Amino acid sequence: MKIAAIQHRIRDDAAADARALAEAAALAASRGADVIVLPDVPSLRAGSGDGDALLATVVRDVPAVCLTGRCDVASRGSAVTEPLTVAGDSAGLVSVIAGDSCVAVDVLRAVASDGPSLVVLMPRNETDLQAESMLEFAIALSDSLAGVIVIAECAGAEPLEVGHGASAIIVLGDVVAEALYDDDVLFADIPLPLPQPSPREPLPLVPPLLAQRLAHHNGVAGLEHGPDLS
Repeated sequence: MKIAAIQHRIRDDAAADARALAEAAALAASRGADVIVLPDVPSLRAGSGDGDALLATVVRDVPAVCLTGRCDVASRGSAVTEPLTVAGDSAGLVSVIAGDSCVAVDVLRAVASDGPSLVVLMPRNETDLQAESMLEFAIALSDSLAGVIVIAECAGAEPLEVGHGASAIIVLGDVVAEALYDDDVLFADIPLPLPQPSPREPLPLVPPLLAQRLAHHNGVAGLEHGPDLS
């Protein structure tokens, strides 16, 4: 199975974001991607749901399974687990986790109980430091939560705004594809059934930087980490 993950440079408006995503998805499909992971783009998640409809329209004719986030900005996070079918064959379960749910222990435990074969993370990183920490966390999750972890993110944002990259495809602790540019499409050929850790490790501790972000969003504490100099 060929997986593609799109890293998307944020544009000026929802229409431009949707067009760029459509072009990236079409490129991924033209190169044989069976599953395409699109990031959670702020402009498409704002408002009354028009962005969701726009995104559905632009990827409707892409000949691949397109996985996207499913929550609005105000909700902070979501997690959905469902069957993944590729070319008519079952590829197990896929869990798509967005926003703060990527680092919420209760959510990760619930996802782990579902036993997904593939986990997609769309963490909405707000600084480059968060993005780096999320990548390290995802590597650890590939030894516990699921053998294949995909991070799909936006890029090009100012500090403390959503969009700081670090998209990647990770298989059993190895980063097999990593974004090099703000606009990038990553590819990985992964055998079916999707590889899983054996033995499966316990869920890793959430890195302090990401736990601090979650606490801040929940109104428990302020952000205390230093400036983002990367």
